[in-house]
Amino acid sequence: MAFKKGKKKTGGRAKGVKNKRTREWEAFEKLFMTKIIENVGIELEKLKGKDLLHKAGDFLEYFVPKLARTEITGKDGEDLNINIKVSNDKTKNNLNEL
Repeated sequence: MAFKKGKKKTGGRAKGVKNKRTREWEAFEKLFMTKIIENVGIELEKLKGKDLLHKAGDFLEYFVPKLARTEITGKDGEDLNINIKVSNDKTKNNLNEL
C-alpha cells in the first residue's frame, strides 16, 4: 500500500525511538568505556612526576579542544605592518626595560 499525502502515520516505531541494534550498541559502548576508564585510572595511579603529567596531557586533548592557529593579516590578506613611534627618551627607556 503506497503512502498517501495527508494521511497520518499508523503503526511502526514512534519518531525518535531507537531501534534494537542502536540500543544494544549504546549499551555495549557504555560498558566498554566504563571498563576502559577504570583501567586508565588504575594505570595513572601507578605513574609519578613527569610521566603522570605527560600522560595526563595526552588524555586532556580528548576532553578540551585544541585552539586552531590564527593568522593575523592586513586588509585582503596582505602583510600586516606595525609602526611603533617613540616620542621621547623616557618612553624609549621604558621599552628597553621590557
